[in-house]
Amino acid sequence: MSALLNTYEHRLDAVLQFAEGRTGEGPSWLRELRRRSLAAFREQGLPTPRQEEWKYTPLRAVAETAWASAEPGPATFDFPLPFSVEGSIRIVLVNGQFDRNLSEIPTDSALQIHSLFSALSDALELVEQQIGSLVATSDFPFAALNSCLFHDGAVIHIRGEVERVVELIHVSFGSGQVLAPRVLIVAEPNSKARITETYVSAPDAGNLVIPVTEARIAEGAEIEHVRVQDEATTSHHVGLWEARQQADSTYLAYNVAYGGSLGRLDQNIFIAGERCTTRLDGVAVARGAQLLDNHTKLDHAVPNCNSFEVYKQIV
Repeated sequence: MSALLNTYEHRLDAVLQFAEGRTGEGPSWLRELRRRSLAAFREQGLPTPRQEEWKYTPLRAVAETAWASAEPGPATFDFPLPFSVEGSIRIVLVNGQFDRNLSEIPTDSALQIHSLFSALSDALELVEQQIGSLVATSDFPFAALNSCLFHDGAVIHIRGEVERVVELIHVSFGSGQVLAPRVLIVAEPNSKARITETYVSAPDAGNLVIPVTEARIAEGAEIEHVRVQDEATTSHHVGLWEARQQADSTYLAYNVAYGGSLGRLDQNIFIAGERCTTRLDGVAVARGAQLLDNHTKLDHAVPNCNSFEVYKQIV
């Protein structure tokens, strides 16, 4: 039976047509990733509550909106950007695009940060080797859509001990658009860093935000990763957060969800090496008719590891 028999009829034709045009852009490996991802989304469509993993995440409002492809956001805006930690290294993405005027490019030898667009243009080997390697587009239709749409994003390469917090701020503007921010985090052996990702929007924004973050944590690395979703309640947010840990690494992941009419996050961590420590903590604060849905998966592929998970819901 075709998967499409168990999906919503949707109004994403304009977005998919745009994605089709993107399959001919960039190096051969990226074109192949986009073609494969587009085929995966068309095969899956938008899931319905009849599918067990989406039983409590109704997407009819998403399906019935005639979405358009993303446009660049404004150069300036009239509300302050959030700061999680004073003195942080701040990176800003506006409608999924790296804003160099608002971002700090660090000179620390322990840390390299790139615009994803620039990294693709410069054929950065790290990106070719890693991006898309953790994302099972056949299992996550919105991640498949992100993989054939993303234009820009951020690459965070941690090569030593980074003392300052790396703060990545995603800002969305406008309405009726599909925004596909992409983030790649690569922590080299024995590196150490603290990273925050914060998703905010203009008060009247009404977009579909479908971010994907991939984090590769090498042997002995220690990474603390905080994610905050506080977008307007007129927006929809469906994200994927993937991580893979190697031996003797520590990954502390914290998820905070406040915003969105619909806010869903799938978080998957694959523990590939022994003696790892993993923490998944989260809190969701929902008001009125908001729907906030968090799905976590910890795959202990090897023995002798410790993991902890605590989620709290406030309604």
